[in-house]
Amino acid sequence: VARSTNITTVSRPTSGHTETL
Repeated sequence: VARSTNITTVSRPTSGHTETL
């Protein structure tokens, strides 16, 4: 599980940051 900021990936955005599973 990698948490990226500013990077929009195929995942669900949570409070500004997107969690990449």
